[in-house]
Amino acid sequence: MLSWDRPVEIFRDQGVVALGAKTARLLGHRLIDAYWVGRRSRPITVAGVTATFPIDDRHESYRLRRSLSLERPMLRDLLTSLRPDDVFYDVGAHVGLYSCFAAQVIGGDRVVAFEPDPENVETLCRNLSYNADGARVLDCALASRAGTVLLDGEDDPFRSRGSIVTDGGGNAIVVEQRTGDVLVARGLIPPPTVLKIDVEGAESLVIDGLSESLADERCRLVYCELHRPAERRPSTEDCGSTPEAVTSRLRSLGFETEVLDDRNAEVLLKARRPA
Repeated sequence: MLSWDRPVEIFRDQGVVALGAKTARLLGHRLIDAYWVGRRSRPITVAGVTATFPIDDRHESYRLRRSLSLERPMLRDLLTSLRPDDVFYDVGAHVGLYSCFAAQVIGGDRVVAFEPDPENVETLCRNLSYNADGARVLDCALASRAGTVLLDGEDDPFRSRGSIVTDGGGNAIVVEQRTGDVLVARGLIPPPTVLKIDVEGAESLVIDGLSESLADERCRLVYCELHRPAERRPSTEDCGSTPEAVTSRLRSLGFETEVLDDRNAEVLLKARRPA
């Protein structure tokens, strides 16, 4: 059902010019989404690297477009920093934006993607099939201990289930969680040299479970999205930490840190081991 509440609010607070501009932008985005749905796939180039993503409906097109607009600074830096012999961990892979691009640079067999949500895993595997052979997908969360955990179950096609909750209501799902260091020690996956961590507030848990691998001198880069407290959005504080504590932890493991982008609610952090 069409709601006029938001247009009326924009008109009242910002005027007719702002309302017209926002309406034109929305229509433009709808046309773009419709075009790529018709083409059934969408090639995207970042930092000279091209990956292709299948598009079945406008929700997928919107989600891809929005993810790219938010992640571009970190993705660009990652792609220009990867080396052919790197092993890349995509922790919180979602539908594979980073994994698909990284595979173009280092090869799919050097990419390990971690994603606990079954719906996301299905799309992740499909996207990787367009871009890489041999990429490993582990359908689990990384954490500081093994076991199971609840993911939120909000039913929204424009968002993804990805945050750890204690009570997610009737739509919450139970997923497996594992520790990265144990997986490496058992020889199930190779040790990482470059990681991207985006786990909706659980960054400290991932780092605790990967501390031995992160302390290894072969591990040279960590890209981490840190979440500050915000309305209807999980944060690092929900998992008993803070962005400052995560940054300090990475420094204690031998990394120098810099902020690539600060969007108030999220901080895109780069941690680099000095040469």
